[in-house]
Amino acid sequence: MQTLADQIAPITGRVQARSPATDPRTPQGQRWLRAAFERIRRNVNDAASKPGYDVLESVISGELKPVEERTTSQTYWEHILLRCIGDVALDIQRNYSESLRLASCGSAELIANGHEGIALSARRLDDLLATTDYVIVDTVIRDTGATGGWVTERWGYRDERIKGNQIVDGIDTFLIRNGRIEVKMINYTVEPVQPSQEFQSRIGVSA
Repeated sequence: MQTLADQIAPITGRVQARSPATDPRTPQGQRWLRAAFERIRRNVNDAASKPGYDVLESVISGELKPVEERTTSQTYWEHILLRCIGDVALDIQRNYSESLRLASCGSAELIANGHEGIALSARRLDDLLATTDYVIVDTVIRDTGATGGWVTERWGYRDERIKGNQIVDGIDTFLIRNGRIEVKMINYTVEPVQPSQEFQSRIGVSA
């Protein structure tokens, strides 16, 4: 059986090769991530669910908070930012439980478990989409106790230049306990790209 590192290496390699400007260790990548972060904050309507600047700075510096000391919000937003910069391996290592239960429908139907399951899900998404330039349409985060909570995220994607495709119905739901995602449900449908104005009208935000 392949190790997690073996499964993830092809994913991170392709992402980094096509979008080097997203690496926050470089000045250009840091500017890109800060701008993307501000767009996310604008799109999230619920004040309590907006990403915190502490998570952004920890991802940029590489000084990440101990896993089990994180809130539901910190766990979720670290996941989002690590995916944005293409560090899928670190995202899975830190943010997903080894006993994860995963269900996906739409363009990548899948029922799977554990780190191997989320690695397969990430590989399928990477095969379908050319970049990591996702649009967070909105997010709601709720804590349900001292050790966990739940998240529902609406997202989209548009690529006019490379593969000519888009997603307007992306929705992910997470159950998070003790700083790790234990349950994740995913839906997205990849379709041909539309003009920008029509895409933005369908997802309800300016991309």
